[in-house]
Amino acid sequence: MSKLRRIHIVIIGVVVCLLVGAGLYFLVIDKAVKARDAALAERDSVINAGGTELNCNNMFKSLQDANAKVLEKTAEYEKTMRARMPNISLDDTRTGMLALWHEQSEVLGPLLLNHIRSSKGIQLMSSIQIPAPTVNPNDLQSYADSPIRIDVGKVSVSGNFKSIMNHLRSWNKLNRLVLVDQPSLTGESPNLVCEYTLSVFLYPMTPPGPTVDIAPPAGGDGMSAGGPSPMMPTMSR
Repeated sequence: MSKLRRIHIVIIGVVVCLLVGAGLYFLVIDKAVKARDAALAERDSVINAGGTELNCNNMFKSLQDANAKVLEKTAEYEKTMRARMPNISLDDTRTGMLALWHEQSEVLGPLLLNHIRSSKGIQLMSSIQIPAPTVNPNDLQSYADSPIRIDVGKVSVSGNFKSIMNHLRSWNKLNRLVLVDQPSLTGESPNLVCEYTLSVFLYPMTPPGPTVDIAPPAGGDGMSAGGPSPMMPTMSR
């Protein structure tokens, strides 16, 4: 039982690494901004207290360094976003919805499937099913302040302990931002089965534009634009 706990701890550690990797740039920018604000407040405090010219000059230098750090981390963040995000703009929510359909119906499924298949010593034991995006462009307004989260669901893979650990770490290399969560491990090495949930986060390049008028279906029949979305075809293993 102690060995099983140790295995679980190792897996949880890997998942934490994935989470840190996914959120690193957001956290670093926030840290840099807070450091800049602290330097600004300290500079103002020194000036208001009638500090010496040397002290004031030192505070100005600290503020310049803090501003430079914010710019540096912002550039790192933008570079990562360009590398890991599809080009989805929501300026026009109608074209944004089409771009999202392309991502979820043609790109994301094969991308995830190929990534798992490329993991050495790993066999995919489950299917990959990507939920369809909304068919109402006005639903994209909900992404004004939050990313588009696509919950792929539970993934099951088999392999030995080392292969599974390498596979979990490999999600950091995917050119999408993913969350690996709720891992579990069963069996005895080299025939282990690892199950985890997988989610993908998409950050649109621009916030949603104005809402659009949705014409009702002719004659009032058929599915409305705001009706339920079908599921995408299942990607077999």
